[in-house]
Amino acid sequence: MQRRITPLLVLAVSVIWAVFIACKQKATTETKEPSKNAPPAYGDVLVEGSIGDASNLIPILASDSTSHGIASLIYNGLVKY
Repeated sequence: MQRRITPLLVLAVSVIWAVFIACKQKATTETKEPSKNAPPAYGDVLVEGSIGDASNLIPILASDSTSHGIASLIYNGLVKY
């Protein structure tokens, strides 16, 4: 009987310890908002989502909307009237 109580006691203590750890409040850190007039940080990047991958980047051959949208962004700056 003594051997059976020790593993059960270890299991019970482990479960109670895990519950206390899980219920512990997380430490909150204050984040300072940048001022409205501050210049953007070096290396900032604008990422624009897309529906899918472009199948073709040649504007004349682009048959789907994703390819046409990306090709127009690339060739808009290269070809101006």
